[in-house]
This record gives sequence, structure tokens and C-alpha cells, in this order.
Amino acid sequence: MKKLLPDARVYAWDNRSEKFAGGKVHAKVAVADDKICFISSANLTGHAMEKNMEAGVLIEGGQTPKKLHRHLEALITTKQLMRA
Repeated sequence: MKKLLPDARVYAWDNRSEKFAGGKVHAKVAVADDKICFISSANLTGHAMEKNMEAGVLIEGGQTPKKLHRHLEALITTKQLMRA
């Protein structure tokens, strides 16, 4: 993905407290700006893309892209999400 989208910032939930040890983030979200976002169940693996049936939603406009962007920025600022 980094090769195809070199300017994309990718983050992971690596800084788990003991309470969440072993937990995983299954949500996949992409935020372009405060106006458009993509939320999906799809894993970004070859198997998932070629053999699984996945679903996602592209949201343009309204409050959802803005709220999701702010939420992700807060998780990054508080170091809950770290650059992958």
C-alpha cells in the first residue's frame, strides 16, 4: 500500500494498556479530509481482496467525516495510534 499511496499516513494501535492486551483493531477507515471518509470491514490482504466478500461505505458531506477525522487525530495526539 505504501508503494501505491506514498503520501498516505497509516496508523496502528500498538500502544495498548494491559486492559486491552491481545486486542485488535478490526475497523478500517480512511479519511481524506473533513468532507469524505471510507469505513470498511475489508482487510487489506491479497486473500481478503480476492476471495472474501467485504463491505464498506463511502461518506461524502455531513458531520461524519469531520467527526471521524477529529476522533482519529485525538487518538494520534494521545498516542493511542502510532504511525505504522
